[in-house]
Amino acid sequence: MNSKDFLSKYGKLKPIVSRKYVPLLVDYFTINYSLYENFKKMYFVDSFYRTGYINGTFYYGDEYFLLGEAVFFKYEHDNDFFNKIFSNIYKIGDDLLLLSEEIGKNNYRNKSLSELLLIFKDFSKKYLLFSLALASHSLQLLIEKKLKKHLKNKDSADEDLSILSFPKKYNFVSLERLGLLEIALLLGKNSITKLEELPDDLLKKIVSHTKEFGWINSRGGYSNPWSERNIFERALSVMDDAEEKILEFKNNNSFHRKKLRSLCKELKLDNSMMSLVEIAQELVYFRTYRTDYLAKIFFNIKPLLDAIANLRGLSYKELLHLRIKELEDNILVSKSDIKKRTDNFLVLNIKPHELIYSFDSVEIEYLRTKFCDHFSTSSEIIGKTVFKGKVVGRAKIVCHESDLKKVCVGDILVSPMTAPNFIVAMENAAAFVTDEGGFTCHVAIIAREMKKPCIVGTRNATKLLKDDDLIEVDANIGVVNIIERKK
Repeated sequence: MNSKDFLSKYGKLKPIVSRKYVPLLVDYFTINYSLYENFKKMYFVDSFYRTGYINGTFYYGDEYFLLGEAVFFKYEHDNDFFNKIFSNIYKIGDDLLLLSEEIGKNNYRNKSLSELLLIFKDFSKKYLLFSLALASHSLQLLIEKKLKKHLKNKDSADEDLSILSFPKKYNFVSLERLGLLEIALLLGKNSITKLEELPDDLLKKIVSHTKEFGWINSRGGYSNPWSERNIFERALSVMDDAEEKILEFKNNNSFHRKKLRSLCKELKLDNSMMSLVEIAQELVYFRTYRTDYLAKIFFNIKPLLDAIANLRGLSYKELLHLRIKELEDNILVSKSDIKKRTDNFLVLNIKPHELIYSFDSVEIEYLRTKFCDHFSTSSEIIGKTVFKGKVVGRAKIVCHESDLKKVCVGDILVSPMTAPNFIVAMENAAAFVTDEGGFTCHVAIIAREMKKPCIVGTRNATKLLKDDDLIEVDANIGVVNIIERKK
C-alpha cells in the first residue's frame, strides 16, 4: 500500500505525544515502524504503521492499532502468545544491555575511527531492533479496551481498570525512589546536612545509587546523569518524612494487591478474563521497561560515542544530531547544518522502508499540513482523574528537561507527559496536570504512589496555561480552573 492509499484509508497522522529527542534517537524510533521484518522478529506478526516526528511531537497513523489486533488474533489461537512476545523482547533487551555495558567499559584511546564505527554498527543494528519495543503500546491499548468492556456498566470503570492493570513488578523509577528514601532516612538519623560530612559507608551508598540510577536523568540524549551531589541534595529534600514515605511505599504494593483481589471477586472474572488482567499488568510494567532500557542502554555507550565524536571533530551533543547512516558511514555533515537541526527537524515514515527527512522550515510546514493533523483546541481544561484531590497553586509548564528547575514546593507541574527524570520536580509539586496519558501512564502511577492530585489527558493544558498562572486543580471532577492570570 502506498502513501496515498494509507492516507485515504486511515487519514492523516495524529499528534500523540510530545517528547524532545535528538535526531539520532528519533531516527531509531521511527525507522523501525517501516520495517516489516523487525515486527516479525519482535512480535511474530507482520505489521507496519506510519509514524512521524516534527519539532518535539510524535505522530502516529490510526493503523497503529493493527499490531494489537494481529497479536490478539494469534493469542486467541495460542494463549501463551503474549508470554512468548514478552520472553522474546526481554531476552533481546537483556542481551543488548549486557553489550552496552561491555561497550561502556572499553578503552577506545588507541582505536581508529573505522574500528569504532564497526563496533557502533553492530550495536546500532541491535538497538534499532529493540527500539520496536515502543510499539507495544498498541497491545496495551487493545487489552485495556477489552477489559473496559467488562466494566462498561460500572461508574468507576476507569478507576477499576487502573486497579486491574496495576503492575506486579517495580520499575527503575520506583526502585530509585525507594533507594533515595533509604539514603534520606540515614542522613536524618546521622543529622547530616552537608555532603562533606558523609561517613564512608554512607558515601559509598550514594556512589552506588548514582551508578545504578544516575542514567535516569539522561534520557532523550540532552541531559546529564545525576551526580552524587544531585542524589545527596534530593535525599536532603525528602529527609523529614522519609520513614513515613518508605512505609507507604512498601505498603503500596500489598494495598493494591488487596484491592485487586477484592475487585476480581466482585466482578466474578473467569479464567479468560483473569488471563487478560495478567497480560494488562505485564504490559503496564512493560510500558516503562521499554523506555527505561532504551535510555539506559543508550547512556551506557556514551564512551564509544564520545570517542567517535572526538575523531570526527565534533562534540558529543553535535554527534547526536546526525542520522544513523551519517554516523555509521562517516558521512560529512557541516556544523552549520548540525546547528539547524537543533530545534527544527522532521522525520516521516509514510510507507514501508522509506523515511522523509527535512530540516527546512518551509518544507516541514508543507509536509505537516499534507500528512499530519494538528492538536485540537478548546478553551476548557478537562481531563481524567487518576488521583483525587483539590489543590490551588502556581502553574509551571515543563516541556523540556531545562524547565524542571522552575518547579518549587507547592507548584502545579503542567506537562505534555512526565518522564522518569521529572522525579525531582514531581517531589516538589503539589499536583500534576498533563496533556497526554491515561490511567496506566507514568504520571498516573507516580501520582498514586505520591498520593498527589493528578489530571491526565487534557490535550491542551500546556497550550492554555502559562508559568505562574494561579490555578485550581480539581481532581475530584477532572477540571483545571484558572483563578488568576500571571500579569
